[in-house]
Amino acid sequence: MITHRRYLRKRDSEKIKKLIRKKGLTYPAIAELLGKSPATIKNVVNGFTYSYGVAEGIEKLLGKEGLFPYLREKREREELRRKALEEAKKNLAREV
Repeated sequence: MITHRRYLRKRDSEKIKKLIRKKGLTYPAIAELLGKSPATIKNVVNGFTYSYGVAEGIEKLLGKEGLFPYLREKREREELRRKALEEAKKNLAREV
């Protein structure tokens, strides 16, 4: 039996699929809008692969953030880095 690593929980994947259907979108339509293949869209939505760009594109098309946990984590890491950089700049300015 072949098992695949999943980057999304099944319920997260089902939630995204439901939102896609509700918006009247299809994988080929999303693929065309994002310049990717329908297979890539399907694999990202099903959690078999991840792509920050595709995930961001899908969230924008659906008008909803936070659908992809790995994207949410990336945003949180970027925010922490930004805050740390700002703090370091403030500390450096005080020393000068």
